[in-house]
Amino acid sequence: MGCINANEFLATVTPALNSGDVEALREVVSDQWKPHDLCGLLRHKELDVRRTAVVTLGVTGDVSVVGCLTRCLHDDDEQVHHFAEDALWSIWFRSGKCAAADQFRAGVTALTEDDYPAAIEAFRAAVDQDPAFAEAYNQLAIAHYLSSEWEASVSACRQVLALMPTHFGAMAGLGHCYAHLGQLRQAIDCYRRALAINPRMSPIADAKARLEHQLAKEEEQTGPSCPMTPPHTKLLDFEFDPTDQA
Repeated sequence: MGCINANEFLATVTPALNSGDVEALREVVSDQWKPHDLCGLLRHKELDVRRTAVVTLGVTGDVSVVGCLTRCLHDDDEQVHHFAEDALWSIWFRSGKCAAADQFRAGVTALTEDDYPAAIEAFRAAVDQDPAFAEAYNQLAIAHYLSSEWEASVSACRQVLALMPTHFGAMAGLGHCYAHLGQLRQAIDCYRRALAINPRMSPIADAKARLEHQLAKEEEQTGPSCPMTPPHTKLLDFEFDPTDQA
């Protein structure tokens, strides 16, 4: 589809957005456009257009718009960034197949109730039903992490990133696991990659700075350590480029 008229877009979606009618918004958007058609509006010069497009995609979008929403994490406007972050999480959470939905919801409930064994069991069942469900692997990684099962969490994080390379949550989570395992260089590199995707994660920036300071102090006392990465912790080659318009 060609370039969407921004004024027409705003006139179409604003009533449903203002009323909070999610189903009406999905209906009016699907009647005229596919989710990816709206990506061009995310680079519009008018701030209101960008903000509205991001929110709309958070409700109506699918994994086909993850790339363009990820670039919005680098928008100069903090609200666009915030809306884009929320939109990505919303899409990731609803991207699984129906067959995995019940187990995924059960896992989320168990996780909120701090029942980590039940959460792990449910998320494993969800990925068995839908091996391409990246967010089920991410929630599994979180459940393992909260159970202090660092290696299992690493494995699940890497499954997420194999399926969804721009998942900044999984990349940051991988960094947390490596930090607990004492693999500071790997942790720092994961934090760097997470911040390259989502630069406004100040807690991750702080964690990276603390580990860099800790590593520098250790090397002052013992000399530089070998930067080799063990085979089982070899990082993915993916590097996010926010200028890539593909």
